[in-house]
Amino acid sequence: MAEIHFQKFPLEQILQIRKITSADYLIDTANYETPPHQHDAWEFVLCLEGSVLTMQGKIQNLLEENCFILHPPKRPHCLKIGPEGASLFVLSFVCSSDYLKLLQNRKIHISKNQRSHAMIIVHELRSAFDLENGQLLLANFHRSSSAPLGCEQLITGCTEGLLISLLRTVTGES
Repeated sequence: MAEIHFQKFPLEQILQIRKITSADYLIDTANYETPPHQHDAWEFVLCLEGSVLTMQGKIQNLLEENCFILHPPKRPHCLKIGPEGASLFVLSFVCSSDYLKLLQNRKIHISKNQRSHAMIIVHELRSAFDLENGQLLLANFHRSSSAPLGCEQLITGCTEGLLISLLRTVTGES
């Protein structure tokens, strides 16, 4: 029998996320404000319903339903939800890709497909880690003993997929 040799082609990866530093999923939250803070991780804010004001120094962005913004590391930022309330997903992560600079501080309207990616991330985070009072408000991560196989890899894969999809949106390659 003849042996067939296949090329082992290395696939390019334009960004890799191997660490997350916080994850918050706030549902119908009103009168909420974070103090100005900074950290050494990227942080995205995705408004799912209502509106949230994000501030980075003197730059203010009002995110409405299905809007996304990415704050770069080591830059002071904060957010504020008024009395009308909002639902949002905030994820902080470590990534050294220069491609993320194309997304930083840009208010981006997301598609239904991109929103679905985000909701898969939320679902997998809820499955992967022990939650406080059933809420996804994580700054200290404790793996759940009942976490399904591969959920942490799905978190990174779906987050990378969401970010790549957003990069395609802003570069006109979608």
